[in-house]
Order: sequence, then C-alpha cells, then structure tokens
Amino acid sequence: MFARPVGIWFWEIDGMGVRLGWWLAVVLCTSVAGGAQGDDAQVREAVKKAKIALETAFDTGDREGVQRGITDHGISISTHWQFFSRAAQVKSLDDYKVTSYKMSQFKVLPICDEAAQLTYLADVDATYQGKKMPPHVRVVETWVLENDRWLQASYQETPVPGSDR
Repeated sequence: MFARPVGIWFWEIDGMGVRLGWWLAVVLCTSVAGGAQGDDAQVREAVKKAKIALETAFDTGDREGVQRGITDHGISISTHWQFFSRAAQVKSLDDYKVTSYKMSQFKVLPICDEAAQLTYLADVDATYQGKKMPPHVRVVETWVLENDRWLQASYQETPVPGSDR
C-alpha cells in the first residue's frame, strides 16, 4: 500500500486521501487535543462565514479570494474534476462558469478547536469546461484553522436527484 503526506491534515493512500484526511483530523483532534474545547457556536459561525467568502470568490472568478480560502494541498472532487492542490483549483477557475449556486441545509460540525466538517445541499446552475454540472448536489467539506484563519482542506460533492433532497 502506498502512502504519502499531502499536508498537515492529509495522507493519501492509494487515492483515498479525502476519507483518510477526515479520519486523521478526527483522531488528531480527539486524541491529541482532547476534543472540542472552544465555543462551538463561534466555530460554526466562523466556518460559515469563511465558506460564504470562498464560494463568492469561486462564483466570481476571484483568484486571490480562492487562494486565501483553501489550504496549500486542498482537495476538491466532483463528477467533473479532481484537484489535489490549491494551485490546480485556482488554475481551473476560467473553466468554471456559475449562474447560480444556492446552499441549503447548511450544517457545521466542530470536530475540535482546529477542524470542522461542513455539509449542505446545493442547487447548481453552472458549467465546467462547457459541460452542464449536476443541478442538485450533496457536499461535504473539511475545514481547518491555520494561522487564525479557517481554510477549506477538502471538498467533495455527489449528485442527488431532486426527490432525494
């Protein structure tokens, strides 16, 4: 089995980086940090604010905003792309055209003081490289606190039929 570090929170083992990264965050936070000690409401609000800023940057093609909102080794996986670095995500911004991206059922689960999981549903009217993206997706993200800033460490979406929302 091949394993390599791809950032402070992630190890990639045979392409399973996202799943292992989330579990690694849980283990580190609960074992080393002793679980969430801070104010969960503050964590939830800070992650939500950071997510909205990052989504606005993506939707408007703001390269600097996207760079500020993702870890160096940020992972992003959807039906249309797989990126394993912030640089690759920023480079692809011209391929992403958004008319509308509406989030609902927004939930932030603090894992510890330095990590949180974010889940939500999104209604999407967008294209990537000229191909229409799925109109309804379920999203899970991992966010980490680095240098007093909440940054997206992983993003994974999967299409869902409208009736399964």
